[in-house]
Amino acid sequence: MRRFLGNVTVIDGLSYSTVSGYNSYFSKHIQPRWSSTILTDIKPLEQNEWLKDLPLAGKTKAHVRALSHLLFERAMLWGLLDLQRNPVELVKLKGTSARKWRPQVITPEKLQELVNVLHEPYRTMVIVAICTGLRISEILALRWKHIDFDTGVILVQQGVVSGRVGKVKTEASHDDIPLDSIFAQVLHARRDTEG
Repeated sequence: MRRFLGNVTVIDGLSYSTVSGYNSYFSKHIQPRWSSTILTDIKPLEQNEWLKDLPLAGKTKAHVRALSHLLFERAMLWGLLDLQRNPVELVKLKGTSARKWRPQVITPEKLQELVNVLHEPYRTMVIVAICTGLRISEILALRWKHIDFDTGVILVQQGVVSGRVGKVKTEASHDDIPLDSIFAQVLHARRDTEG
């Protein structure tokens, strides 16, 4: 079912960004490999070898596997396959959650160097990211009305993905973030320069 919520399209309860990701995985990876194969002829070992050999990052392979699993589930729901154990359940991928590199910790000095070379609005976006830990989608959706300087909180209510404003990624993300006084001064100064 397709519904329109503001400028966000929700399909079967999935956000625009999820549907967009599914479309990409399907058209780039699943359809080219499996479109000429009858659904009942797809075997777990074939799926396993195909996924293992995909030239993708582990996390992306995990997303493609998850979508393959979902497609088999939907095929059974819609009566296209007899009810059975989902063959993708037998497919195991190693290293899909392992980091390929260690996160870098930025020192205050390096942060200052970075901030000094950035122009607005990117300077403020980096400062907000460092001080709050918000996702970039949440930072892009922030407006001055979401910052309550009197009570000292930032109201995280929306996210922007592919230019569309929608709900935050998880329910836990919908939150009030405490606003440090020095950070508040930086934001206040930025707001004042905008007029």
